[in-house]
Amino acid sequence: MTDEELLIMYNKYKKKRKIIFIFVVILIISVLVLFTFNQKNKDEIDKQTDTEPPKIVLIKDYDEVEEGSTIKYKNYIKTVTDNSKEDLLNKVTYNEIDTSKEGEYVITYEVVDSSKNKAQAKLKIKVYKKEEVKESEKEQETPLENITPIQETPSKEPEKEPISPSKDNSNNTPSTNQKIVKYFLFSDGYTMQNVASVCAEELKKTGKAGMCSPIQDENGIYLGMKLETN
Repeated sequence: MTDEELLIMYNKYKKKRKIIFIFVVILIISVLVLFTFNQKNKDEIDKQTDTEPPKIVLIKDYDEVEEGSTIKYKNYIKTVTDNSKEDLLNKVTYNEIDTSKEGEYVITYEVVDSSKNKAQAKLKIKVYKKEEVKESEKEQETPLENITPIQETPSKEPEKEPISPSKDNSNNTPSTNQKIVKYFLFSDGYTMQNVASVCAEELKKTGKAGMCSPIQDENGIYLGMKLETN
């Protein structure tokens, strides 16, 4: 074979090789384009068939804050999940409330996934005045010495003072040397308004020197008056 024939064969081989290379490149590009197109269509189909909304979970659904407080809204969000595995935490929106006025408010958290599915979660907030808390604390801390004791009718006779065997407050005149002791108790019907005057009147009737003194039980509760002559 002559050199000229060899050169012709080499040129033919070189030309075929170039054609094969171009064919392979075109084939690879076609496959990539087709794959990308199919994947895009698949994603679009998945989005169209995805009807499951995402989920927002809050750490609580009710809270109370002091008037004028600053609310950190995102701190109430516990989790945000979706079946598409999207990161939706930074896509959550919410309305802000005015904490300068007392009252009850609702914060609505909302998020939308790539398939346009929407989810909401609500948080109730009560804004209270600081003065109200202080007033309640004052009521709880009221000293006992500032509370006026309620007068109660005693359920038993006083233990400090022995009761005379006879509580007969009749007008019988006792002997001149007999010491008279009489009791005028609230349990017998006497009141704070008349017990002192009744005791004084009875002392006057005896014609003796003596005194009327109040009676208290071990708790310091007044039970009535005691008449005692000399």
